[in-house]
Amino acid sequence: MRRGRPRIEPGAGIVLFSSGTLQQPEVQLSVFGTHPPGRPDEIRGYRLEWLTITDPRVVEETGGKAGKGL
Repeated sequence: MRRGRPRIEPGAGIVLFSSGTLQQPEVQLSVFGTHPPGRPDEIRGYRLEWLTITDPRVVEETGGKAGKGL
């Protein structure tokens, strides 16, 4: 069984929707190990609400413990 961070191959066709702190380059690098290419998008029928951030990597990179999320 392979452990650790999954390896993402360039051009693998993975689609990821991110919002809030996951759009910040320093958080992407810390969480994903890379800066995934992206473009603005939306999810209709949902709204952003304040939530508590518990991932220590995100708290460390952003200096905050709350943010807007889906």
